[in-house]
Amino acid sequence: IEVEGGETSGIQARFNSVDDQFFEVFGARLLAGRRFEGGDFGPGRTPVIVNRSFITEILGVPPSPGAGAGGSGLGQRVRYRDTEQTRHTRPPSGTHEIVGVVEDFPGDNDGPMMFHPMTLPVPGVTVTVGAVSGIAPAASRLRVVASGLDSQLRLGSLRALDDIYWQRRALDQTFGFGLGIVMMVVLLFSIAGLYTLTTFIVAQRWREIGVRVALGAQPRRLLGGIFGRAFVLLTLGVGVGCAVALRLHSWLPIAEAVGQRIPGIVPISAALVIGVGLLAVAGPARRAIR
Repeated sequence: IEVEGGETSGIQARFNSVDDQFFEVFGARLLAGRRFEGGDFGPGRTPVIVNRSFITEILGVPPSPGAGAGGSGLGQRVRYRDTEQTRHTRPPSGTHEIVGVVEDFPGDNDGPMMFHPMTLPVPGVTVTVGAVSGIAPAASRLRVVASGLDSQLRLGSLRALDDIYWQRRALDQTFGFGLGIVMMVVLLFSIAGLYTLTTFIVAQRWREIGVRVALGAQPRRLLGGIFGRAFVLLTLGVGVGCAVALRLHSWLPIAEAVGQRIPGIVPISAALVIGVGLLAVAGPARRAIR
């Protein structure tokens, strides 16, 4: 996305062409600006409505109800960059003015979204219907209505919106669970190796510790030195690891794939590694002093 008067964003945005009732049907709350009006669907008009993620991630401003262009992104003009991917997906051309900001849809992890007024002709549309009855009676009635309008009109798959959201969440959760298992196995192997190595290093100092105790060194002071040295080394290693992990997190599309950001797991893993490392020091150090 290229922002007029600003830098080109490296973040990708998805787009959709919708009608004037789209946001009401889905219950998308308007955060700033307005929804589409009848005049927006005429030729030559280029209004666009974006979601909260677009404002925060691409424009870098928090959406504020009733705020002007400087506070919510209203009035900003944006356009799609000319790349191989945009040429393949063929988004609306030209520069588009942001006229409204809506809340991210429930169950939607697509990130930044741009909504354009739908103009004809279109290769196909997805119709969302609010039905009082269940999906089966509504599907039967819709097929009757469609055949009555045009005998050549065919409806594709008819699915409940809850089922669509559930399937998307299930895929995300399955991917996240699998990724979590792999990361846990790697972490456990790392902790096992760290425990063995630390125990070996401290055990190598058994003679030294025994001689120092025999010459009158206080056990508390010896333990403080052993634990202090181990803590410094563990902290340095964990610090480097955390920096690398957070850097990789900014490069890899983990948030887009799993649907949530993961930096919160980094300090938990760091604390676990340091705790296990100190535990590995405790056993051989106490035995050496005894």
